[in-house]
Amino acid sequence: MGFGLFFLSLMAFASLYGQTDTLYYDPASGNYIIRYLGTTVGNQDTMVTVVYEPPTKIDPKVEGFVYPSSHGDYAYRYRITNGPLAEQNLNEYSLHFGDGVSVESVTPTTSWDNVRPKNFLPDTGFASRWVWRGHQGLQATWYVDSCIIISDGLPSITDSYTQAKKGIWVWPAGGPNQKDTLASDIRTWLLKLRAYPNMNVLRKTVGPKLPPEQFQSLGFLDTLKSYITQSRSLGWITRQATTDKYTRLVDSVRLNLLANNHSIAKTKLDSILLYVHADSATTLTSEAYALIRFNTEYLKTIIVK
Repeated sequence: MGFGLFFLSLMAFASLYGQTDTLYYDPASGNYIIRYLGTTVGNQDTMVTVVYEPPTKIDPKVEGFVYPSSHGDYAYRYRITNGPLAEQNLNEYSLHFGDGVSVESVTPTTSWDNVRPKNFLPDTGFASRWVWRGHQGLQATWYVDSCIIISDGLPSITDSYTQAKKGIWVWPAGGPNQKDTLASDIRTWLLKLRAYPNMNVLRKTVGPKLPPEQFQSLGFLDTLKSYITQSRSLGWITRQATTDKYTRLVDSVRLNLLANNHSIAKTKLDSILLYVHADSATTLTSEAYALIRFNTEYLKTIIVK
């Protein structure tokens, strides 16, 4: 569930709850405010206020780079930056990828520890996760450039998540009393709030994905064209004219494949590859370059066979 949708569900929950026990989001501070009837010294009932500071007060930038590896697959490297607007240190980075993809971490020994690929939730697939060793994390304007995996999957557009250290509970003076008990409904919502990938900041990047088992050139062309148009909307292609150039070439490949002019279709794919190398220094980011180049190369090998 996206952070905004989850926030709305929390607000709806809070509005249905009584005056005694409430949980709501404070947009001014960016914190969640919990109020419940508890006990203080002397066993007197009193209204207790607890502040939950979510681990999302970061300013993440994720840059993905893809290279052909010596074994015929692909190396994916990620540069994670905590930008100048961050109020917290960035401590975790997770990369999502599809089921069935072979992924091997080759992250060198740094301050980041790689957690082996794991199925976090049924509807989110698998992820590689990097966690900062210790409590410091990336301060504002700091970056790490060594989150690396090797995979047989082709570059695709995927989700990645970052967060600061797990959310902080701010208790009133004197700390929580052991007899204090949050209402069960509020406790349940807090557990959902902290569950992965909630309380993470979503960023799109490139990640591995297996080509379809039943390969169809025209369907694969549709995917390539989608990557091009999405790259423009994500800012990975910086000029509309560049986007139009590639979509026209993809459309030309399609027309020639439909006419069984495979040699001309291959020539058009070669043109895409020539342009992508030239544009990588100007109007394509590393993400758009990887998506267009490696998917075009893969399609070309299929057509030549």
